[in-house]
Amino acid sequence: MNLVVYLARAGVGSRRSCDELIREGVVTVNGEVATFPRQKITSEDVVVVRGEQVTCASLRYFLVNKPRGVASTRSDPHRGSCDRRHGAGRPASFRSAVSTWTPPG
Repeated sequence: MNLVVYLARAGVGSRRSCDELIREGVVTVNGEVATFPRQKITSEDVVVVRGEQVTCASLRYFLVNKPRGVASTRSDPHRGSCDRRHGAGRPASFRSAVSTWTPPG
């Protein structure tokens, strides 16, 4: 995985802002200052930003059955609060479908 992708998944910032951090020289990989944003990172590498070690979170995906008649949305003005899940696509409530969900972040 590229260094900027690793930093973005670790929650350091967006890919673009991580590019800037690397240009500023505040990112080290295995004790050496990183100079190339597309540097390949493995799970054994130690990545440090401004003196703090960062770790990349693993991604999790959930496959969920959406029955007919159930609304699939992040906000529903008629229901109040909804679960904070991020759906891939938005099936209509009158259709049955399989929906993919990821945790927020």
